[in-house]
Amino acid sequence: MRLMKDLFDTTPEIFNVRVIFNICLIVSLIIFALYLFIKRRREDPGSRTPTIFLGYAVFLICYSITRIFFVFSDFEVYTWSTTTTELNTIYVGLAYSFGILGAICLFIIIERYLVHTKYGFTILGIVVLIMSLLSTFSIIVTEVPQTIITIVFPLFFAIIVLLYVYVAIKAMGEPRRRALGIVLGLLVMMLGFLLGSSLIGNLLDPIGGFYEIRILIEPFVIIIGSAIFTFSQR
Repeated sequence: MRLMKDLFDTTPEIFNVRVIFNICLIVSLIIFALYLFIKRRREDPGSRTPTIFLGYAVFLICYSITRIFFVFSDFEVYTWSTTTTELNTIYVGLAYSFGILGAICLFIIIERYLVHTKYGFTILGIVVLIMSLLSTFSIIVTEVPQTIITIVFPLFFAIIVLLYVYVAIKAMGEPRRRALGIVLGLLVMMLGFLLGSSLIGNLLDPIGGFYEIRILIEPFVIIIGSAIFTFSQR
């Protein structure tokens, strides 16, 4: 705790606020996951709904762990004023790995219950997860796999959104409403993720970048998206 206090005392105010906002995001994701865990217990155990809610809850837990590792990464960067430390590489790699694990949970739910695609996306996700872990701990060359994973991470979100769009088109009534809620929630979460990404930063650099604004609103956009994702399952 002393080390953390010293770090807060010696880093820019924008960093302190960003960390607090990210902690709010992590707590929100855990609360939303607990809501789905509780709701799961109230569903008919003979139906597929409890398993679906379990998959959604695990996805949110995985994403909360992703954000925890990104917070650790922020501390590492501000401590040493560089992104190239070995520990930061591990933090970022684990963040992406848990994000991919969360996507795999959604792929399993989709491919088992909603869109029968012979688990092709699930298998692809597992391959990328293994590559991410091997890259994180320098078992394989890190640069190329991490570049691929950085691209694949939002791509997985986009694939999941498209699969749920397909479900919404094919379904009727309550399943359609829930699928549309997931689509909207994931799109808003993707927007939040992109706001904090270097890709958007590079695109906005010619007009100022808006770095402080982007990194401060990013957590709240993701909270809104995850809330839509969660409570659309009522």
